Amino acid sequence: MVDASIIRGSQTFNDLVARWLDSRQPADAAEILAWFQAIEQSAVYSDIRLVDTSGRVLLDSRGNGSPLALDALEALSSALVGNVAALAEALAIAVREVLDRRGT
Repeated sequence: MVDASIIRGSQTFNDLVARWLDSRQPADAAEILAWFQAIEQSAVYSDIRLVDTSGRVLLDSRGNGSPLALDALEALSSALVGNVAALAEALAIAVREVLDRRGT
């Protein structure tokens, strides 16, 4: 879950996401996905998602666009009120969810 804090702490990544949210340019989306894929290759994640504050998936590294499960949404809600540990838990739940669907 350290990876989430690294991304969150990156001004370059934050600027990229802000630019993409404003313009929805495919080139910006591709750059965000490149960040996700680099993290996947350096860690054991099988899917990384960018979600809005309501939990709607905006981008995901696998392009499946499936919504977050209820437990992931609840963890995300806790994270959004300022609990960084809950953010890590939300990410862990989302990863487990994808692994379970794939049967791994």
